Amino acid sequence: MKRRDTGGKSSGRRREEAAAEGLVHAGGAELATMADATDWARAEALGDDEIGRAIAGDLDAAPVLGEAFWRNAQILDPRHGKTTITMRVDEDVLSFFKRGGSGYQSRMNAVLRAYVYARRQRVR
Repeated sequence: MKRRDTGGKSSGRRREEAAAEGLVHAGGAELATMADATDWARAEALGDDEIGRAIAGDLDAAPVLGEAFWRNAQILDPRHGKTTITMRVDEDVLSFFKRGGSGYQSRMNAVLRAYVYARRQRVR
């Protein structure tokens, strides 16, 4: 079993830091009983321009994908055989993928696969 890199912090210390940031850790049973604090009336009243400005101002928001992206999008088949390798990766790149939670290696593989497909298209 692999151990997660915790930066030397105990689980109690990580929970304290998360609580200080206003983050809540909850399991499945707890989630089922939590109240929804979303202001749905406000969210539904937002116009497209307001939503666009909010997205543009949010550094964590995914970019809005236009028609050109979807016209060239391809469904990638994830059922390929895997090979275990050792690879040196810049710390900031690895941190970026790890921030997305578990499955970061699969996401890294998907980015590499998209690159391979894009390069194949150019070669043809």
